[in-house]
Amino acid sequence: MTNQSHDFADASKLDPITALMGTLPPEELDLRLKLYQAGRLASFMPYETESPLARSICSLVCDLVREWQFAPAQVDDLEKVAKLARRLTICANDAQLFEAGA
Repeated sequence: MTNQSHDFADASKLDPITALMGTLPPEELDLRLKLYQAGRLASFMPYETESPLARSICSLVCDLVREWQFAPAQVDDLEKVAKLARRLTICANDAQLFEAGA
């Protein structure tokens, strides 16, 4: 948690990264938000697919995001992890299409 105090009205206006980590440099915040969005997408996809492979890949994305989203890290590392999460999400989508016969 941060040492900044927010009342409930202020906290509802913040993104989850800023709410938990405080103010970050714009580039770092953008990358952490990308990780957050990738995690949200990956946690939702298994409910929309019958593909066991796609579900497994989504689980990998969720694990990756959970480990890195709030961890202390350099911007270069966050950029690599965000790209990996994006690629894995694309792979999950491709697996879903492949197993559906599309």
